[in-house]
Amino acid sequence: MTPKEALRRIKKSVGNHGWFEYEEIEAIEQALNELERLKKFKETFDNYELSKKQDFIAYENWLECEAELDKTPTADEVCKALSEHLGHTIVTRKNKHGITFNYVNTGKKLISTNYNLVNITVQLPPHIITMIGRFYEGLEK
Repeated sequence: MTPKEALRRIKKSVGNHGWFEYEEIEAIEQALNELERLKKFKETFDNYELSKKQDFIAYENWLECEAELDKTPTADEVCKALSEHLGHTIVTRKNKHGITFNYVNTGKKLISTNYNLVNITVQLPPHIITMIGRFYEGLEK
């Protein structure tokens, strides 16, 4: 019995007798139970919909992070990160062994490659070292 049907039955009984019969009280109880069940169903459905939205957002974020991790940094991006960290302008040069990163004013090599090994002449934070590694890995591809 739906809540509307229960209310109609109650209204009819009260109109006929002026009081509630036992059957009408049962109808009220059934209607309240049905309303409680529908409320729980709606909460479950709302939670399910929210969960779907959160899963979609998490998946989008994961794709964005994955794309960022797959992106190979360019020589300009590495130069910019090195320049910001060291406080000196850094430029790239090509030689027979590959691309080197040099101080612009002295020409001194900061990072060079020799037989697939990377030589770094200064101390750098891990995120820049990782960036340099990803740059040179991208050159091998």
